[in-house]
Amino acid sequence: VHLTATEVLKNVIVINIQWLIDALGKVIRDGKVHTFDENEFDNVGLKQDLEILYEEAIASRDFLEYVWKDDHKEIDFFIELMKRTMLLSEYKWIASSGEKYYIIPSLLSRRYEDDVKTLTE
Repeated sequence: VHLTATEVLKNVIVINIQWLIDALGKVIRDGKVHTFDENEFDNVGLKQDLEILYEEAIASRDFLEYVWKDDHKEIDFFIELMKRTMLLSEYKWIASSGEKYYIIPSLLSRRYEDDVKTLTE
């Protein structure tokens, strides 16, 4: 895979597609099936970030950097790829000390799952 829409995307050629799927799967996942170790996130100060991800479908840049720490050189690539493929969008409605946040639309369905069940019953 080689995308050329932006400078960040131009700089990476993906030969091992499974590597890319695994990286994106660290963020886009069913939290009921593929859980994170909450103690681990608590130990690194990201427990609240984990909760916000699963409750509001919003990921902090710190959270993304942590889950992609093994591929830390490619974090901007992952974010840019997810933006370009509409898997992620910048979220600017959280006032913070300059930290970036992103909304992950595919995780929104869980937030409204009970509402949908109520409507269909």
